[in-house]
Amino acid sequence: QIAAAYLAGPDFAQHVPRIVGTYAERAQAMVAALRARFGSAWSFEVPQGGMFLWVRLPQGADATALLQCALQEKVLFVPGAACHGSDPEPGSLRLSYSTASPALIREGVERLGRAYAAYCGR
Repeated sequence: QIAAAYLAGPDFAQHVPRIVGTYAERAQAMVAALRARFGSAWSFEVPQGGMFLWVRLPQGADATALLQCALQEKVLFVPGAACHGSDPEPGSLRLSYSTASPALIREGVERLGRAYAAYCGR
């Protein structure tokens, strides 16, 4: 009943447009940063909503192995294989943009770029 009351109330109705705009700005920041850092080497669909961006690494890359290098750069993401019930994609990863400012997103993508360079150097 508490949740139903909140969802029906004016606070929620005012919150939705604000958070949609915030997430859109952050998604755009992540897309721009990824394109600037990786060009077309990493592929992804530009999100039309939500809180995550799904990335496909180049053929043969393993996001779980990349995560170990990313952690050294203090960057965390979810390897895509962890999100699949069957037929995991080892070269996919899920990046969240929901809680970081555009500046922090840009910094995170740069750190992720350093991690990818270290991973590819193996």
